[in-house]
Amino acid sequence: MENLERLEELTIVPISRISRSDIEMHGGKAANLARLHRMGINVPQGFSVSSSVFTDMVISNPEAQELIKIISDSNDIDAILTYTSDLQKIIENIKIPKGTRSKILGAYRNLRKKSRQEEPNFAIRSSATVEDRDDFSFAGQARSFLCVSKEGDILDCIKGVWASSFTPQAVFYLRDNNVHLSTAKMATVVQEMIPADVSGVMFTANVISKNTDEILLNATWGLGETLVSGQVVPDTYVVGKQNLEVLEQRLGSKKRMCIPETSEKGRHVKIVETPQSKKDMHSLTCKEIKNLAQIGLQIERCFESAQDIEWCLNDSEVAIVQSRPITTI
Repeated sequence: MENLERLEELTIVPISRISRSDIEMHGGKAANLARLHRMGINVPQGFSVSSSVFTDMVISNPEAQELIKIISDSNDIDAILTYTSDLQKIIENIKIPKGTRSKILGAYRNLRKKSRQEEPNFAIRSSATVEDRDDFSFAGQARSFLCVSKEGDILDCIKGVWASSFTPQAVFYLRDNNVHLSTAKMATVVQEMIPADVSGVMFTANVISKNTDEILLNATWGLGETLVSGQVVPDTYVVGKQNLEVLEQRLGSKKRMCIPETSEKGRHVKIVETPQSKKDMHSLTCKEIKNLAQIGLQIERCFESAQDIEWCLNDSEVAIVQSRPITTI
């Protein structure tokens, strides 16, 4: 009975309440964010919808189960393309039970009330239980939804994240890494979005030169979507770990930037041309570079391995939105 109560308690929980032992319930991304929060790192507030909800809704669905088995057993690429498309449609149309729906929307309303922003936006991302291992990363395989603001869109976006774990790309990636489809459970993180002036990625080991005594930073204006999707050439900075000396600063073209936009359809992200003045200007000051590097070292020490960290700045205040092991060194 005690275990059942604990399981029920862990279904939808604030990020701050997730422990390292909950990784099977909430996945690598959520568990790492919780760990950063406990370190005192600034992590945007949010909550996780556990993998048990995904299992109940998707893996236990008879139609979905049948298609997962067919896809797992098939070596016919055309058949896999067809069946994954059918499977995604089934998942997108799943009806979430009233009790679970109420809990998710209650957590969302509570999160919205706590926000210091007048009109907060939210990001809905995957946190797979096979994500962020030392030997490979599932991150980037599932879809993320940004600038979600309408309560009515929350559940659809969560189902969209679930469905995206069965794209052909994700299926082949799991297969290449000997992970069976039925074992790849998906938790979902709903997190407040920071209105970022600058966003970027920090590697606490230089993944270009393979120098583990250097930190590599990439930065661009606005939200980080243009950077993580490879749409821009970012500013690049190399920092020495020993004394946080900025060893290299390289100006990127930063031709596009990602910004929030409000239209008749609601809020969403938009890719726009970067103003010329910003293209010609470094997105980070020396002080901001060193501050980020210092935070990166703190995170690396905590996780005891080199980290791939996603961050953003608002009025020079750093927020960390993801940290996972570097898998390329």
